[in-house]
Amino acid sequence: MKRIFTSLMILLTLIVPTIVYASSISFLTLSATVKSIYDGGGLASAANISVGAKINYVIEVDPSRTGYITIGNGNPRYIQGSYYTSLTSGALAGRTINDYHYLKNYRDNFYSQTGNEQSFMSIANWQGDYESLVIGSGISSLAEASMGDNGRYTTLRFKDITVTDISNVPPVPIPASALLMICGLGVIELVRRCKGVII
Repeated sequence: MKRIFTSLMILLTLIVPTIVYASSISFLTLSATVKSIYDGGGLASAANISVGAKINYVIEVDPSRTGYITIGNGNPRYIQGSYYTSLTSGALAGRTINDYHYLKNYRDNFYSQTGNEQSFMSIANWQGDYESLVIGSGISSLAEASMGDNGRYTTLRFKDITVTDISNVPPVPIPASALLMICGLGVIELVRRCKGVII
């Protein structure tokens, strides 16, 4: 019994810090209406996006990591006091040249440039900092841009930008594997007791 208790304590010691770390990451979901389109790259027409269309964006925000930008030489430039961000779900399917992954609070507002391999976006909010966002909060400015195969950009600008969800990343893989490990240890203990064999 003492061995089982010790094993469980070691297991909890390994799991709890990773659950706390994982829970600092959140997904910010925004809903916005297209206000204007510059379609030099042809990506808006390819995605069947027109003025007045409603688009949802999902952005990963991780306050435990420092945000950065990568321009030109490929070396990241970290932005002190910023959060790491990544565009999880965008509307344009082109490509980007530079790498933007930051959100920075400035007094009672914030600015963010974030993206993925296909597009990047800029977000500005003059109505409060990132921590003050709740479901239903408005965002002041949002734009997404991406480069088409012709080397020209498509840019979407938005109005009526609203936070529709803020959710933490569920720490599913770690507890699921821990449960599997605990079950395995229980089976080993059960077999040991039934056969009287020391494993």
